[in-house]
Amino acid sequence: MKSHAENGDVIFYDIYTDEEKAADPAKEDTGLFFFKGNPGERFAVCNAGGGFAYVGAMHDSFPHALELSKMGYNAFALIYRPGAQTACEDLARAISFIFENADELEVNTDCYSLWGGSAESFKRAWNPNRVSSLRGTSPRLRSRNGNGCGGLDKRRCEFLEKSNAMISSNYQ
Repeated sequence: MKSHAENGDVIFYDIYTDEEKAADPAKEDTGLFFFKGNPGERFAVCNAGGGFAYVGAMHDSFPHALELSKMGYNAFALIYRPGAQTACEDLARAISFIFENADELEVNTDCYSLWGGSAESFKRAWNPNRVSSLRGTSPRLRSRNGNGCGGLDKRRCEFLEKSNAMISSNYQ
């Protein structure tokens, strides 16, 4: 990420307009850190845990997004407003932003993955219908929560199993 920033690449995207941030200052720091993978590859949005009280992106979603980008996938780490309702609103807005800017971001919107730890897995589970209503379309969603790999391909599943083992060992 540091080298991309030093090269002048955009690494953080605001998802709210200046007017929206002026009307609600809590939206000021909300947005997406972009971990670029291969152009035209599918994307994932990583949501850090924090019990809806804080956003633990540096130790939760950033490492996952970095590993996904190393695998060629485009990954975003969402910095959201703490709180169940606002976090879900920010996720819906972030996904809409990605779809609206897919050409500039060079991401494939055919299918995407939502990642979340702790309370954020609830946000992922709650949010698909809200995202659909905000975009006016039905997203083709692939998501993973807890055990198993859901609709993820083998490479992503292997990464999840390794990262879950790594995370589990850190908490023992």
